[in-house]
Amino acid sequence: MSIVVSVGDPSGIGPELLAHLFTSELDWLARGQFQLTGPPSLWRHLGLKEQEGLQFCGREVHSPLPKPGLPCALGAQIQRDGLLDAMELMASNPKSILVTLPVNKSQLVKSGMNFMGHTDYFRSIYPNRMITMAFRSGSHWLALVTDHIPLGLVPSQLSPEHMVQAGLQLHAASGKPLVVCGLNPHAGEDGLMGKEELQLSVALDSLRTQGVPCRGFVAADSLFAHWDPKEAILALYHDQGLGPFKALFHGQSCQISLGMPYLRVSPDHGTAYHLAGRSQADAGSLRQALRTALNSA
Repeated sequence: MSIVVSVGDPSGIGPELLAHLFTSELDWLARGQFQLTGPPSLWRHLGLKEQEGLQFCGREVHSPLPKPGLPCALGAQIQRDGLLDAMELMASNPKSILVTLPVNKSQLVKSGMNFMGHTDYFRSIYPNRMITMAFRSGSHWLALVTDHIPLGLVPSQLSPEHMVQAGLQLHAASGKPLVVCGLNPHAGEDGLMGKEELQLSVALDSLRTQGVPCRGFVAADSLFAHWDPKEAILALYHDQGLGPFKALFHGQSCQISLGMPYLRVSPDHGTAYHLAGRSQADAGSLRQALRTALNSA
């Protein structure tokens, strides 16, 4: 199985966590054929060497490598080039799986890529696809209807059509009935605390008509405390879903992009500069991402 890994920010924890897994857990990782973007000197510095199933495919740099925990212009260039090189590798072998290590969004913009992270970039190159951020920890599945937008814009960006598409994708990926979070406190209390749930209820009717069992809208403040993993949760905005999800499954979950022409997975955390280079970062989320990739065949 071919797996392309985009290097992410070399000053963050992503590359060191990948190197740690390859040096300590190679037994199960040996099932894949990995192509790593990013400077070969970075991977060698982290203790890796090319071997059967592990190939360095990135651009070399001829300056001192970025230091852990210190974002810099060279690091911005490396994460940009690493992503572009990964996309070229995916284009040459569309049956590959893409694993992306964390990037720094502001550094990515400074490198000339005006996108708020990976998902926005993928939406720009696949404009005819709806790409939805989903997260998985074991049998628990979550997807977001909206993601990287200011909270004040969420109500105006929610539409029944968007909710239906996200719900269909989540149901297809998880194979589970859906439970949909309300937008307002207490899911609006029949319009007393907001009208959005009443306006969006046609989306739930449409999902049921299309054969997707779902219930909602459900107050999000109690939903996660009593989450039955037989249901997948559709959250309406970023922190509504990811705040409780990460509290429940810290280090045990990964992100999956729904709607892509191939499988793309990633750890569910960022660059964590404060942990970089200290051998303190938890590899659990990256481990889950790699296991998801390897188990997808």
